[in-house]
Amino acid sequence: MNSTVAVLLTPYDDDDLERLMLARSPRFQALLNRSRESIQEGKGLSEKDFWEAVRRKSPGGKGSTRETSPNPEGLDRPAIEGERLGAVEAP
Repeated sequence: MNSTVAVLLTPYDDDDLERLMLARSPRFQALLNRSRESIQEGKGLSEKDFWEAVRRKSPGGKGSTRETSPNPEGLDRPAIEGERLGAVEAP
């Protein structure tokens, strides 16, 4: 009986490679899990509060005032009403 011993994946571009690497990264998956837990515990930030914190930390405290957030393809998408983002610091 034959069994699969390996699967070879070829990324299409740098973005695809990054997605593949993050999907297989135990460290990144742990960060996502901690973020999900913080949201469930009520420690998440609204999207508005998140982007305000980003603007405060950016050089000069300035930033875009658009109500959008990045999606996996790197493009902006409209904000989702009530969307919450995890409050987890990177390791």
